[in-house]
Amino acid sequence: MNTKNLTDLLISRLLKDVGFREAFGVARKNSDGGLWLIGSGVYKMLLNGVFEEEFNIKDWDFIAERIIYPLSLESSWKVSETKHGNPKLKKDDLILDLVALDNIISIKERGLVPSISNYLSGTPLTIQSIAFDLIERKLIGDVGIKSIIDRTVGINDMAEYDRAIAIYGDKYSVDCYAEKLGLRKS
Repeated sequence: MNTKNLTDLLISRLLKDVGFREAFGVARKNSDGGLWLIGSGVYKMLLNGVFEEEFNIKDWDFIAERIIYPLSLESSWKVSETKHGNPKLKKDDLILDLVALDNIISIKERGLVPSISNYLSGTPLTIQSIAFDLIERKLIGDVGIKSIIDRTVGINDMAEYDRAIAIYGDKYSVDCYAEKLGLRKS
């Protein structure tokens, strides 16, 4: 399995997912510039495809180069805000987070230029250091791709890992992720 195979697999699975297609439409309509799918929507979709798992994807997380305000939504969508000031959108069981690239805590705290590569370098866990560029239709993040292929999880950025543990507790630990996703610790 290589990056091209994983990219093709991800595209195929995303195109079949009605929830993703709707979430992507909303994210695209309310953003400008680059747009990336991140989080469990990428790594669980890949684990499901590569290892024939059945992990449920509860929400879709997008990083947008720019978010367009005011948001343009159908009335059936409910809008709230995350604790970091990014839009959280919900329609029935469909949830999406739209994160502004220039409002990512790990990038701001490290004093880095907002970029997707700087986001990937600051994720707490290796499995999270992966993104799908929705404009270029390209899977990126060598650390996360290796994590998928090797079926492993480890700490990617210790400061962010410690922050996540402080906020979310042990459910964010390497041990917990390894157990719930059937991964080996790296």
